[in-house]
Parts: sequence; structure tokens; C-alpha cells
Amino acid sequence: MCLFFASQRTFAVTALRTLIDAGPNPTAVVAPSGTRAGDDTNAAFRIYRPQRLQSVCASAGVTLVEFDGTPSIEFLRAIVQESVRFIVCLCFPFRLPESILNFPTEGCLNLHPSALPAYRGPAPLFWQLRAGESQSAVTLHRMNPRFDAGDIVAQTGVQVPVGISTRALEQSMGEKGAHLIHDILAGSMPEARVQDDRQASYFSWPTDRDFEIETTWSAERAFRFMRGTAHMGRRYSIGIGEQRFSLISASVYRTDQRLGKDFEKCGADMKIQFSPGVLRVLAADAS
Repeated sequence: MCLFFASQRTFAVTALRTLIDAGPNPTAVVAPSGTRAGDDTNAAFRIYRPQRLQSVCASAGVTLVEFDGTPSIEFLRAIVQESVRFIVCLCFPFRLPESILNFPTEGCLNLHPSALPAYRGPAPLFWQLRAGESQSAVTLHRMNPRFDAGDIVAQTGVQVPVGISTRALEQSMGEKGAHLIHDILAGSMPEARVQDDRQASYFSWPTDRDFEIETTWSAERAFRFMRGTAHMGRRYSIGIGEQRFSLISASVYRTDQRLGKDFEKCGADMKIQFSPGVLRVLAADAS
């Protein structure tokens, strides 16, 4: 038997749907009651919800149980009468107490959309897009009391195409991650690999300052970031000399182009010189 703890994040819903399609179905899915209102995420951090967790579970006949906060052992025992082999977490927003970590016979696993130990934390795709990463991974790891720090059970690489949206990237990673989970549930647990904390990085929820862009970036990095996070509906800020501009969107970039000046405006359109390359954007205003 296997329990899933999940949220409404696209990554989680995609992974669960893909896993159900491959079979067998999980015993039950536990979700925080806040998923009805989207409380599984920071209020300032908009995420995609293309298909509700409730719909995925209902169409497959999988029991979905909502709970206010972190489930207790008594709550889990009321759901399942037999021993549970695994608990698998998919973007579950709460820290699990040690009592629940020790509840399944073979442990708790978490699926994380980064090449751990890099990009630990609740919004790893945002930070990878901001950094302009072209390669990433999906990691399945054992859970311990520290967030995203448990031993790695399986990991598979993921390409991050230029200009990909967060939604498309979450869907791609969710599908790949589901295959990692399926292989573990269908077979035996491989030898786990300890994460090297010296290589670790942790990022929390982004703030307004994290939407600032620097001309010291490459044009490709700025393009990746703006296109990848466009769904959030946020303005991007950039300082050029003594002026500061508010940017709405990015349309195209050239790695080999040079303007011969810091920027060039034509109405709302604007070309900006980066290091290297030139990015064409839609600007909101100048100050």
C-alpha cells in the first residue's frame, strides 16, 4: 500500500496523473484542505492549476482525503487499516513530523523538481529560470526532518528549452518524476546516495526584489527568466545608468548583436544591451 501527500501544483498533479495512468493506483491521496483556495503557496507567488487534484482522483476512483494542516498518525490509521509501504510527497507544503516519517515500512519519499542538492526550497523552478539554467533534473529522495535534504534514491536529467513556460516545465518534470516513482514502487529500493551539503543551495519564496534584472546577465538568461515567469503577471525592473525601467514582457533576443549603446527605445518597444547579447522587450514606462 502507498499513500500520496500532494498539493494542487502542476508538477504534483501531472506526476500523480501520469502515475495513475501507468498503474497501479495509490491507496489514497492526502491533501491539505487549503488546496481548495490555493493556500499551498505563498500568496504573492501565482502558480498554474490546469487540472484539479480532485478531478484526477475522482476520474481514477482514488480516495482523496483533505486535512487541515499536517495529518496525525491517528488520522492516517483511520484511512488505512493495513501497513503502508511508502508515503510519497508531491509538493506537500507542510513539514512532516518524525512520527509520520517513521509510519511507512519503507519510508517517506519526496519528488523535487531540481538536481538536488541544488535548489532546495518551495519554488525551485522560479530560481532555476531566474538563473538561466539550461539543464535541470527531477530528484526522488528519502525524507528526513530537513527540507529536501534526504538521501537521493533516483534522479533523471531534464532539459530546460529556451523560453519554456513554468507550466510546460512543470508538466515535463512531473511526467519524468512519475516514472521514477513507478520504478521504485514496482521494484526494490536502490541504494540511496547521501546529498553533499557543500554543493547545496536553498531558496525561499521570491520577493519583489527577485524580479529585478541586471544588464550584467546574458540576454538569453533575461529572456529565459521573463518568458518562464510570464504567467505570474509581474513587472520586471531594470536599472540602466541613472534610469530605471519597468518591463512587461520579452519578445526576442540575439546573442551576437551589439547596439553600440546601453538601450534603444521605439515607442513601447525597447532593445537592451546585455553581457552578451541584445534583448527586445515591451517596456511599461521609464523613470
